[in-house]
Amino acid sequence: MQRSLAEKHAIASAAASMVKAGDSVVLDAGTTMIELARQITHLPLRVITSDLHIALFLAEFKQIEVTIIGGRIDDSSQSCIGEHGRKLLQNTWPDVAFLSCNSWDLEKGITAPTEEKAALKRDLIAHASRKILLADSSKYGSWSLFNIAHLNELTEIITDSQLDGQTRRTLASLSTRLIIAD
Repeated sequence: MQRSLAEKHAIASAAASMVKAGDSVVLDAGTTMIELARQITHLPLRVITSDLHIALFLAEFKQIEVTIIGGRIDDSSQSCIGEHGRKLLQNTWPDVAFLSCNSWDLEKGITAPTEEKAALKRDLIAHASRKILLADSSKYGSWSLFNIAHLNELTEIITDSQLDGQTRRTLASLSTRLIIAD
């Protein structure tokens, strides 16, 4: 568990360094995203999120305008899912979208266990200028039933240093920039 927490912190730190004052930022749900939210509180931002915990946390900072996408609450992730949130996301053009996942793989891409979650995550990154996956290496090489995106559809992937060398070399050959967080 400690290793996982350290990796999530490192990944979130690398992601936070990519956020600039005044950015419009979409934050997916999850523990790495919560850590990222903690590291960007000093910046004036517009944040859109599906995660209830992130929305409530960031709402405490006056320089951050927070929009929660709304919809039905998924009890497993404590986040909003469904058509209401998808419609909002389909009409936003953020500077950067940070995506989390349960599983990612070179061949199958980023996947989700339900069609509803996959569709929401597709909309989360659809119009962003930068599409950045934050995923620890333990999730690599596995997949779920529904595709969110192929890895080459992203601008960056941020993962931890536990990702093996062969996988790093293979991912480095993509047009997507691979960032290893230490």
